[in-house]
Amino acid sequence: MAEPAIGTLEVPGASLRYEVRGAGPVLLLIVGGGGDAGIFEPVADALADRFTVVTYDPRGHSRSPLDGPDVDQRVETQADDA
Repeated sequence: MAEPAIGTLEVPGASLRYEVRGAGPVLLLIVGGGGDAGIFEPVADALADRFTVVTYDPRGHSRSPLDGPDVDQRVETQADDA
């Protein structure tokens, strides 16, 4: 299996780390709670033969740091990030 393409997307207030695997229709996997995209590695690898699988660490979690101090994140902001 090929290694995922890894990148960083600059958004207002944060830098989002993402990974892209495979080819085909885009499938965005969004982690819940306080986790990061690493939890999806096995399933993303398994789906990459049929889909372009995109995963990312939500702002303020793991490899997606905030630009400033920790603040409560709004659902609307997280939706914009996705």
